[in-house]
Amino acid sequence: MRKTLTCFVMGRSFEEFTIVVADEISIDNSSVPISDFNVGLLKKHIWKEISKKFDGYGVEPNDLNLWKAEIPISEENDKVLKNPEVEYIIQAFNPKKLRSGDMFLDEEIFPDNYAPPRRHIHIIVQPPMPATTGKCLPMVYLSNKKFALSHIL
Repeated sequence: MRKTLTCFVMGRSFEEFTIVVADEISIDNSSVPISDFNVGLLKKHIWKEISKKFDGYGVEPNDLNLWKAEIPISEENDKVLKNPEVEYIIQAFNPKKLRSGDMFLDEEIFPDNYAPPRRHIHIIVQPPMPATTGKCLPMVYLSNKKFALSHIL
């Protein structure tokens, strides 16, 4: 059994990429049989492909959310996928959110007899939202104060 799956990272500018899932998957310098392969390990497998794009951001494989989908690859769909709002993507494509403990070969995920359609996105990768420092809040507060007091001066 060998499946080639196309993945897309939400809200990012880089193109889709493919991963291969076979009878044995190499994760953390060990070989995992497909029967033991779960979504948590799938995150690590995907992470090998995208980790360089997130260097310095403190993102780890377990921070990713994965969604199973069958979305035809097209310019129109790319525009929708690049929208960082997950609700928008759910409404447009109705993907299935995958949980870390879900088994890869589960009937509702990627069963053994599943043949991924070509020229489709099969997995949407949702990275965590960037953390904010809160440094903008005082500026907004002070700028609002200035406008609020301008009628008095």
